[in-house]
Parts: sequence; C-alpha cells; structure tokens
Amino acid sequence: MKKEVDLQRLKKAINWLIFDEIVESRRDLAQKLGYTESGLSQMLTQKTAVSTPFIKKLLELYPSFDAAWLYGESDKMLKTEVSGSNNIVQNGNGNGNEQHVNIYDKNTEKLLSLLESKDKQIDRLISVIENQSKADR
Repeated sequence: MKKEVDLQRLKKAINWLIFDEIVESRRDLAQKLGYTESGLSQMLTQKTAVSTPFIKKLLELYPSFDAAWLYGESDKMLKTEVSGSNNIVQNGNGNGNEQHVNIYDKNTEKLLSLLESKDKQIDRLISVIENQSKADR
C-alpha cells in the first residue's frame, strides 16, 4: 500500500517556505520544482495525486523538512530542533557530548540589520532634540 502525503502538512510546509523566504509564492515554488502553478494547485486540492517526484524535489529544495512528517508519521516538521539561543543540538545522546552549532539564517541577519538601522535613527533623533533644546535656551 502506497503512503499518501498529508495535504494539510504539505500546505504548512509550503507556507513555511514562503515565510522563510525560500520561495516568494506558490507560483514561485511550482516553477522552482519544475511544475506549473495549476499543477501544484491541482495537487493541493486533490484533483491529482501528490507525486513522489514532487516530494523528492520539495525535499531537495528544503532538506530540513522531515519526509516522515509530510506523510503523517512524525510530529516534527523539521529534522533539527532549534533552541532559543540560536543553537542546534546535533548528535545529542544525553551523555554530555552534544555538539552545538551556531546558526544565523537570513531572517536573523535581516532583523539585526533592521535593528542597527533603527538604532542609528534613534541616535539621530536624540541629537536633533538635544540641538533643538540648546537652541531654545
């Protein structure tokens, strides 16, 4: 008996790709995987079956997806768990020999850049206010 993809999970995976800016839209995803937007839509609305080659291409595009999760056989969408300190624990077997790897994805970089820009704007505003206060005296 052939396993079937959980369509709700597939839709969540697609939304994750859009959120994580791997793709811009469903149309972009379809194109990157070699499908038409219509073909993707037909799979998502169960007019055609989700093919194994489609899932393979999806996993090649974003290898962090857990294929078992897409088939409803796992509780975690991603193969690795990210902790709150921007570390991924790899090879964790509970004996204290876990390896921690720092991660900074493009979203983190964008947020850091945005914060830096906002800090500069605040500094300029403080300077303008201080200069105005001196001029008013």
